[in-house]
Amino acid sequence: MEIVRNVQNRSATRNTCGPETEHQKQTGAQNRGRRWSMRITVCLLLICVFLLVTFILLYNQLKTERDQMKNKVEEKSKALNSLNIKCNRLSGELKELQKNLTSVSLKQLELETNYSHLTDERDQLQKNLTYMSLMKLEFETGKKRKSCQNVWKESDRYFISIEEKSWTDSRRFCKDCGADLIIINTEEEQVEFV
Repeated sequence: MEIVRNVQNRSATRNTCGPETEHQKQTGAQNRGRRWSMRITVCLLLICVFLLVTFILLYNQLKTERDQMKNKVEEKSKALNSLNIKCNRLSGELKELQKNLTSVSLKQLELETNYSHLTDERDQLQKNLTYMSLMKLEFETGKKRKSCQNVWKESDRYFISIEEKSWTDSRRFCKDCGADLIIINTEEEQVEFV
């Protein structure tokens, strides 16, 4: 029952206060508008906070990636510097090797020239030696023939040596004297020498 009274009192109050009712309507509409604007403001603030957190997270991630890239760039730069140093060192070694190659090539050319001169000189000396050997042989052969002529037996067919020599040495001696070494098989020829 009390509820019914309250409802009736309210109805009566509404009917009795006409101009206030308009004011109350305006105040209620303003309150509703304020509530909506409050809700929108809170939503906008939440969105701003969300965006701010997102930006901070993205900034930190980008900063970390940038630092990693910076480190990689520094490592690559150090590696590049190291490779440049090695390249310069190898270029220096290459120049040194090219100098050595040129020096060795010149030395080889000099040695080849000397070898050619020495070969020519050797050939000339060989010719001279051959000529001198022939002259010596001619001289010795002439001398031996003269000495061989002094030891021939009366028949001029046999030579009896008083030296003991091997078959090879005896044959060489005979060849030098323009004769040949023979074997005496018959007794008649042996009797002549005994």
